[in-house]
Amino acid sequence: LINMQILNDCCMVMLMGGQYSEETKEFWGIASERFAKLFKFTKAFLETDSFTPEDGFMTENGDKARLYDVIIKNSNTVYAFADSAVIGKTAFIPYDSAHDIRYLITDCRLSDKTIRECEEIGLQIKYS
Repeated sequence: LINMQILNDCCMVMLMGGQYSEETKEFWGIASERFAKLFKFTKAFLETDSFTPEDGFMTENGDKARLYDVIIKNSNTVYAFADSAVIGKTAFIPYDSAHDIRYLITDCRLSDKTIRECEEIGLQIKYS
């Protein structure tokens, strides 16, 4: 919802129903999962609660993890956003077990070690 007005000027925007979080401005839950299964996505952009090259992408929310797994499975290309506050941190529930997220968009300069580890798992780094 936050970027809907910006995106609506350049592409079609579809909002999922389901449980809405006022705090994060996101939808999730069974209704969102069922809705997402109806579509194939050219590109998907997902935020992440935490990321390490060893553990991958993680969240504290099981409903979000299930929804993200559906979206990842139904997308040609997946981008994950991770700001400097979440790089190197872990959370409770991993997602993207198949390593289908191919791009990590971040606002920080990663260490050479982290960049090398990301490259080893096929994850390309893009800086915002």
